[in-house]
Amino acid sequence: MDNPEKQFRYRMEPLLKARQWDLDIAKADEVRARAVVKERAEASERIGRAIVEIETAIRQAATAGASIDADHHKRLTVLLKMRRAEHRERLAELQQAEKMHDQTRKHVQRVKQGVLTLEKHKEGQKSERDQDVFRHEQKQMDDLWLLRKRRNEPV
Repeated sequence: MDNPEKQFRYRMEPLLKARQWDLDIAKADEVRARAVVKERAEASERIGRAIVEIETAIRQAATAGASIDADHHKRLTVLLKMRRAEHRERLAELQQAEKMHDQTRKHVQRVKQGVLTLEKHKEGQKSERDQDVFRHEQKQMDDLWLLRKRRNEPV
């Protein structure tokens, strides 16, 4: 080691910083993906509630015992059909959003693992350097002791 008194400098620090930035970006992507999932789930839920309301209206019209307005029943049936188709589309979008969210979470985990690996390597390097500095200091102290011992010996 050239000068063990120097401060520890991790040679891969730029790579570690880049990986940490990648992790920050991946986490932000995961947050956005989670928000999309939430939005799609809420939209799907709203349409599901609308379907239930339409079905309830159709049932109530049929069980009221009064004459059923065919035109009104037809409009409700068409609306129900459209809402069900829209609900299937929203469920497909939700499923796709969940898939994307899962991929972003996995990406966060991979990047995080890379950061942790580099941080562990950095700690190992620092520990190794600290040991080298300690050994160097011990050697210097031993050399000083031997030098003093030789000076104090009678010739």
